[in-house]
Amino acid sequence: MSILFLILFVMAGLHFIYEGIILPSIRLELRHKLYALRDKLRRLKIEDQNLPDEVFMNLQDSINGLLNILPLINITFFRRLVREIYSNRDLQKRMDQRVQLYQSINSTEVNGILSALDKTWMYALVLNCMVAILYLLPLFLLYELITCLKKLLLRQNVTNLQKIIHKAALTPATELNSYALKDSTAAYAFR
Repeated sequence: MSILFLILFVMAGLHFIYEGIILPSIRLELRHKLYALRDKLRRLKIEDQNLPDEVFMNLQDSINGLLNILPLINITFFRRLVREIYSNRDLQKRMDQRVQLYQSINSTEVNGILSALDKTWMYALVLNCMVAILYLLPLFLLYELITCLKKLLLRQNVTNLQKIIHKAALTPATELNSYALKDSTAAYAFR
Protein backbone atom coordinates (compact mmCIF):
# COMPACT_ATOMS: atom_id res chain seq x y z
CA MET A 1 0.00 0.00 0.00
CA SER A 2 2.82 2.38 0.83
CA ILE A 3 4.48 1.60 -2.52
CA LEU A 4 1.26 2.50 -4.35
CA PHE A 5 1.08 5.76 -2.40
CA LEU A 6 4.71 6.51 -3.23
CA ILE A 7 4.14 5.80 -6.93
CA LEU A 8 1.06 8.06 -6.99
CA PHE A 9 2.99 10.79 -5.16
CA VAL A 10 5.85 10.61 -7.68
CA MET A 11 3.38 10.67 -10.59
CA ALA A 12 1.61 13.71 -9.12
CA GLY A 13 4.98 15.44 -8.72
CA LEU A 14 5.93 14.69 -12.32
CA HIS A 15 2.52 15.91 -13.46
CA PHE A 16 3.00 19.17 -11.55
CA ILE A 17 6.49 19.68 -12.96
CA TYR A 18 5.34 19.04 -16.52
CA GLU A 19 2.10 21.05 -16.38
CA GLY A 20 3.45 23.85 -14.21
CA ILE A 21 7.03 24.34 -15.40
CA ILE A 22 7.90 22.55 -18.64
CA LEU A 23 4.67 22.92 -20.65
CA PRO A 24 4.20 26.70 -20.13
CA SER A 25 7.71 27.37 -21.45
CA ILE A 26 7.07 25.15 -24.48
CA ARG A 27 3.75 26.92 -25.07
CA LEU A 28 5.56 30.25 -24.90
CA GLU A 29 7.93 29.03 -27.60
CA LEU A 30 4.93 27.97 -29.69
CA ARG A 31 3.38 31.41 -29.19
CA HIS A 32 6.56 33.05 -30.43
CA LYS A 33 6.52 30.81 -33.50
CA LEU A 34 2.90 31.74 -34.16
CA TYR A 35 3.71 35.46 -33.79
CA ALA A 36 6.55 35.01 -36.26
CA LEU A 37 4.21 33.18 -38.60
CA ARG A 38 1.67 35.99 -38.35
CA ASP A 39 4.42 38.57 -38.99
CA LYS A 40 5.49 36.58 -42.03
CA LEU A 41 1.90 36.61 -43.31
CA ARG A 42 1.63 40.36 -42.76
CA ARG A 43 4.94 40.97 -44.51
CA LEU A 44 3.72 38.79 -47.38
CA LYS A 45 0.54 40.89 -47.64
CA ILE A 46 2.57 44.11 -47.74
CA GLU A 47 5.05 42.82 -50.33
CA ASP A 48 2.62 40.82 -52.49
CA GLN A 49 -0.29 42.96 -53.58
CA ASN A 50 -1.77 39.99 -55.46
CA LEU A 51 -2.57 38.14 -52.22
CA PRO A 52 -6.37 38.35 -51.84
CA ASP A 53 -7.64 40.06 -48.72
CA GLU A 54 -9.90 37.11 -47.96
CA VAL A 55 -6.93 34.71 -47.84
CA PHE A 56 -4.98 37.11 -45.66
CA MET A 57 -7.89 37.67 -43.26
CA ASN A 58 -8.72 33.95 -43.01
CA LEU A 59 -5.11 32.95 -42.34
CA GLN A 60 -4.63 35.71 -39.80
CA ASP A 61 -7.89 34.69 -38.13
CA SER A 62 -6.70 31.07 -37.96
CA ILE A 63 -3.36 32.06 -36.42
CA ASN A 64 -5.06 34.36 -33.88
CA GLY A 65 -7.55 31.62 -33.03
CA LEU A 66 -4.76 29.15 -32.36
CA LEU A 67 -2.99 31.74 -30.19
CA ASN A 68 -6.15 32.11 -28.11
CA ILE A 69 -6.84 28.40 -27.58
CA LEU A 70 -3.29 27.07 -27.41
CA PRO A 71 -3.52 25.83 -23.79
CA LEU A 72 -6.98 24.34 -24.36
CA ILE A 73 -6.12 22.00 -27.23
CA ASN A 74 -6.36 18.41 -26.04
CA ILE A 75 -8.00 15.16 -27.12
CA THR A 76 -11.39 16.13 -25.70
CA PHE A 77 -11.36 19.52 -27.40
CA PHE A 78 -10.19 18.00 -30.67
CA ARG A 79 -12.89 15.31 -30.55
CA ARG A 80 -15.60 17.93 -29.89
CA LEU A 81 -14.26 20.06 -32.74
CA VAL A 82 -14.26 17.16 -35.19
CA ARG A 83 -17.76 16.16 -34.10
CA GLU A 84 -18.93 19.76 -34.60
CA ILE A 85 -17.30 19.97 -38.02
CA TYR A 86 -19.05 16.81 -39.21
CA SER A 87 -22.44 17.59 -37.66
CA ASN A 88 -22.69 21.33 -38.45
CA ARG A 89 -23.35 21.75 -42.17
CA ASP A 90 -22.80 25.52 -42.07
CA LEU A 91 -19.38 25.16 -40.44
CA GLN A 92 -18.46 22.37 -42.84
CA LYS A 93 -19.45 24.53 -45.80
CA ARG A 94 -17.37 27.48 -44.55
CA MET A 95 -14.35 25.26 -43.96
CA ASP A 96 -14.66 23.69 -47.41
CA GLN A 97 -14.80 27.20 -48.90
CA ARG A 98 -11.62 28.12 -47.02
CA VAL A 99 -9.85 25.00 -48.24
CA GLN A 100 -10.89 25.70 -51.83
CA LEU A 101 -9.74 29.32 -51.44
CA TYR A 102 -6.30 28.23 -50.20
CA GLN A 103 -6.01 25.64 -52.98
CA SER A 104 -6.83 28.25 -55.61
CA ILE A 105 -3.83 30.34 -54.50
CA ASN A 106 -0.64 28.94 -55.99
CA SER A 107 1.67 30.63 -53.52
CA THR A 108 4.51 28.70 -51.93
CA GLU A 109 4.60 31.24 -49.08
CA VAL A 110 0.91 30.73 -48.27
CA ASN A 111 1.34 26.95 -48.48
CA GLY A 112 4.36 27.22 -46.17
CA ILE A 113 2.34 29.24 -43.66
CA LEU A 114 -0.51 26.71 -43.83
CA SER A 115 1.91 23.84 -43.35
CA ALA A 116 3.54 25.54 -40.36
CA LEU A 117 0.10 26.25 -38.88
CA ASP A 118 -0.87 22.57 -39.25
CA LYS A 119 2.36 21.45 -37.60
CA THR A 120 1.86 23.88 -34.72
CA TRP A 121 -1.68 22.59 -34.20
CA MET A 122 -0.46 18.99 -34.09
CA TYR A 123 2.47 19.87 -31.84
CA ALA A 124 0.14 21.68 -29.40
CA LEU A 125 -2.23 18.72 -29.36
CA VAL A 126 0.58 16.26 -28.61
CA LEU A 127 2.19 18.46 -25.96
CA ASN A 128 -1.06 19.16 -24.13
CA CYS A 129 -1.87 15.43 -24.05
CA MET A 130 1.64 14.31 -23.11
CA VAL A 131 0.81 14.11 -19.40
CA ALA A 132 -1.71 11.36 -20.20
CA ILE A 133 1.26 9.17 -21.11
CA LEU A 134 2.46 9.53 -17.54
CA TYR A 135 -0.73 7.89 -16.30
CA LEU A 136 -1.11 5.40 -19.13
CA LEU A 137 2.51 4.21 -19.01
CA PRO A 138 2.08 2.17 -15.79
CA LEU A 139 -1.05 0.55 -17.22
CA PHE A 140 0.78 -0.25 -20.43
CA LEU A 141 3.75 -1.68 -18.51
CA LEU A 142 1.41 -3.74 -16.33
CA TYR A 143 -0.33 -5.09 -19.44
CA GLU A 144 3.03 -5.98 -21.00
CA LEU A 145 4.18 -7.66 -17.78
CA ILE A 146 0.99 -9.72 -17.56
CA THR A 147 1.27 -10.66 -21.24
CA CYS A 148 4.89 -11.75 -20.83
CA LEU A 149 4.12 -13.74 -17.70
CA LYS A 150 1.14 -15.36 -19.39
CA LYS A 151 3.24 -16.37 -22.38
CA LEU A 152 5.97 -17.69 -20.10
CA LEU A 153 3.53 -19.66 -17.97
CA LEU A 154 1.70 -21.04 -20.99
CA ARG A 155 4.99 -22.05 -22.59
CA GLN A 156 6.07 -23.64 -19.30
CA ASN A 157 2.74 -25.46 -18.89
CA VAL A 158 2.72 -26.62 -22.49
CA THR A 159 6.27 -27.91 -22.09
CA ASN A 160 5.37 -29.69 -18.83
CA LEU A 161 2.18 -31.04 -20.34
CA GLN A 162 4.12 -32.37 -23.33
CA LYS A 163 6.60 -34.09 -20.99
CA ILE A 164 3.79 -35.63 -18.93
CA ILE A 165 1.98 -36.86 -22.04
CA HIS A 166 5.23 -38.30 -23.36
CA LYS A 167 5.81 -40.15 -20.07
CA ALA A 168 2.19 -41.34 -19.98
CA ALA A 169 2.51 -42.65 -23.50
CA LEU A 170 5.60 -44.65 -22.47
CA THR A 171 4.00 -46.06 -19.32
CA PRO A 172 3.48 -49.85 -19.47
CA ALA A 173 -0.10 -51.03 -19.93
CA THR A 174 -0.21 -52.93 -16.63
CA GLU A 175 0.60 -49.79 -14.67
CA LEU A 176 -1.91 -47.72 -16.68
CA ASN A 177 -4.60 -50.31 -15.87
CA SER A 178 -3.73 -50.29 -12.18
CA TYR A 179 -3.98 -46.47 -12.06
CA ALA A 180 -7.21 -46.54 -14.00
CA LEU A 181 -8.73 -49.18 -11.73
CA LYS A 182 -7.97 -47.12 -8.60
CA ASP A 183 -10.65 -44.69 -9.70
CA SER A 184 -13.99 -46.23 -8.91
CA THR A 185 -15.76 -44.78 -11.92
CA ALA A 186 -12.98 -45.91 -14.19
CA ALA A 187 -13.07 -49.36 -12.59
CA TYR A 188 -16.81 -49.51 -13.09
CA ALA A 189 -16.40 -48.52 -16.74
CA PHE A 190 -13.85 -51.23 -17.40
CA ARG A 191 -16.02 -54.06 -15.98
